[in-house]
Amino acid sequence: MRQITGIAATLLVSVSAMSANAQDRMSAGIGSTAQGSFAYTSAAAIAKTISEQSPLQMRVQPMTGSSVYLGLLDSGELAFAVNSGPDLALAYRGKEPFMHNPGLRLIGAITRFDAAFIVRADSPYQTLEDAKGARLAGGYPSHLISLLFTTGALAAQNMSEGDFDIVPVPNSGSSLQALKENAVDIAFSTINNSGVQETAAAVGGVRYLPVIPEGDAEAVARFQAEMPGTVANKRMAGAVPGVDQDMTAMGWDLYFTTGAKTDADMVYTATKTFWEKIDSIRGAHAVLEASLNREYFLQKEFDVPYHEGAVRFFKEVGAWTDEMDARQAELLALSQ
Repeated sequence: MRQITGIAATLLVSVSAMSANAQDRMSAGIGSTAQGSFAYTSAAAIAKTISEQSPLQMRVQPMTGSSVYLGLLDSGELAFAVNSGPDLALAYRGKEPFMHNPGLRLIGAITRFDAAFIVRADSPYQTLEDAKGARLAGGYPSHLISLLFTTGALAAQNMSEGDFDIVPVPNSGSSLQALKENAVDIAFSTINNSGVQETAAAVGGVRYLPVIPEGDAEAVARFQAEMPGTVANKRMAGAVPGVDQDMTAMGWDLYFTTGAKTDADMVYTATKTFWEKIDSIRGAHAVLEASLNREYFLQKEFDVPYHEGAVRFFKEVGAWTDEMDARQAELLALSQ
């Protein structure tokens, strides 16, 4: 009887240990745009690294566009996501065309990338100006950043949607699909992502159109008035496939984000693992390899507050500053 009791006790301890270990494992989703987008590639790299290197199991949840999951972050229905700087800043403040999402929070920056309009390699169009009347992908109800980019790029050229035949699509990935199917003449995309590469292979090559007329500072200002948080970047001919002329594109930062309602310990774990295993994430893509490092990840100038779990970690490693504390308080006051 003592032997049986001893075995039972051992089994009970083992089961209790297994239950404790199971409770120690956290799980969460990370929202991204569709497969083939750079946001998806980034989210997959983050999820893989954090799942392998921490108690937090993270799975990618691709959706039709970032505008779909901003509200899910705000409400706490989604724990993490990959979002662009302009849509975060505008949604946090409730600026049109975004809903007000005061619960959005930062963890860190992932990379900065450029975007432009894209045409087939054999297209007669070399600039937006000579493409008047062409079929331009537009609308973007589930990916408002694409709509902002389109509005900004047209404003930069002193043009409007009325100068084109607008073909409604839900997101940037759909605009590339429409280009494949010859349903549009001009699509929108970030430069040199896997979706563009697949489109190029399907249609015999693609080209990017300049977003800003060469050397036109006023055009940059017109673009930024429509899409705050963007910067002009010069792309040299031949730097990547599809850039066959020196051109100016517009770019912005991509962030690893969460919501105020996400558990602070979970965010702390995600932040700590990202910071300590950053080389693993960098190795997932050439763009990340070139731009992602700890100094870039922790942005000292920011337009949306950091999550308290991330702040706790950054303070522990001595990376958080008094100036950042003041900015954090200023931004949090906006959500009151």
